[in-house]
Amino acid sequence: MGVSCSCFEQFWHPGPGERKIKADPSSSSESEVLVVGAGLAGLACALRLQDYGVRVRVLEARGLVGGRASRGGADWVHGQHVTTWKYLKRFNMQTDGSANGWASNVPGGPECWVYVDGQLRGPEKVHTEPNRLFFDRFAEAVEEWIEAGREDVSMQALADRVFEHPPTDDERRLMEGMMAEWHAADLADVGVYEDDLYSDRIKALAKARPSLLDEDGDEEHWKIVGGHQGLAEKMAKDLDLSLSTVVRKVNWAGDRVCMECQGSEASFAARAAVITVPLACIPDITFDPQLPQSKRVAVERLGRGVTTTVYLSFKDSFWPERMAFLFHSMSSQVFWPGRNKRVLTAYFGGRTANEHLLGMSDAEMTAEILRQLSVIFDKPISELNALFLKSEVHRWDNDPFAKMAYSYCPVGTAHLRSTLGDACGNLFWAGEATHPTKGSFAHGALEEGERAAEEVLAHLGIQS
Repeated sequence: MGVSCSCFEQFWHPGPGERKIKADPSSSSESEVLVVGAGLAGLACALRLQDYGVRVRVLEARGLVGGRASRGGADWVHGQHVTTWKYLKRFNMQTDGSANGWASNVPGGPECWVYVDGQLRGPEKVHTEPNRLFFDRFAEAVEEWIEAGREDVSMQALADRVFEHPPTDDERRLMEGMMAEWHAADLADVGVYEDDLYSDRIKALAKARPSLLDEDGDEEHWKIVGGHQGLAEKMAKDLDLSLSTVVRKVNWAGDRVCMECQGSEASFAARAAVITVPLACIPDITFDPQLPQSKRVAVERLGRGVTTTVYLSFKDSFWPERMAFLFHSMSSQVFWPGRNKRVLTAYFGGRTANEHLLGMSDAEMTAEILRQLSVIFDKPISELNALFLKSEVHRWDNDPFAKMAYSYCPVGTAHLRSTLGDACGNLFWAGEATHPTKGSFAHGALEEGERAAEEVLAHLGIQS
């Protein structure tokens, strides 16, 4: 069995833009604004500032741009109205069709499949089966719960109320696994207000920022040709960028921000700085003076979801030709075809799935996922092993510059996303974790980068 720890062409490879990125990690420089992190939030922020003529420098710990979009299959645009489309148009990037997460039964269109109770079920059944009906009812229950102003409870507690007609144990595992994969956390760990679009607090925030209540669109999903990684490379191409630059100390006293970097004599100073590193990496930076207590509480209490992506390369495909998603009740949770049609992507998250799979070696995890595929498609494991070529496992929890996949809100913490995003002095904050209504999404990170840039422009006295 071949297991690769390095990226290979079928799964992901740097686009041509990466080789053209200006990147000087060693020079000391003074800019008007420093942006820490070249993920989507940091790049969106830097682009907006540069568009207004601000001298901005981006400091990135990795040797490439993209942040958490740089690996792990961040290919999807979720919704036809999200901010991502603006950037795809600006940089002339294409998408590869659309896929409805629940299969609209359009002849010749993409399909959603489900494996539950020992049966592989195609799109003709998905719309009418308990899992589809459960999600419709659950969305209604969340809206009703929040609009009534009830106290925050776990999504598990609300889901238990929604199971009006008790499903089979396997159906319940399927539904809970689908939501755990979506939130990167088990339902028992996520508060209902994670999905808040309805409370008075959010409506008050939306008076100054109407986009918080914008609908992303129907259940349509588009795959970006080149992924968000390719988009990040294009966004970074003309930015002043320092790669392999790990910020370890930020002094934000007075009217300047000064930064010290790991293993380097280079230092950086500016009138303002924007911190866009993942939530789990904020404690790795020493701030002088110490961050306000409210900010420290937000960093400590917001959830750090963990997901894992496994790319499986085969000699030939054996799954349905138009399959867009395959949800199932086992621990690997969901499959979808990769950019290469002979690659299948497995994706899972949440405490229960992680407890089963993350303790395994990459080879053991690959073998277990192949076993699950053999059960789902009713094929002897020997036949799948004969088709199997190699795999790549990307564990976000082991990535030193991520330590997580994306954030979630435990019970009673939804308000802390805004707190995390609040400016303090000449320090500004952005990332998926700071978005009040679109946390965990790539388009949420882009919007937060833009929001932070607007705050910096106001701080510098520049009218946008």
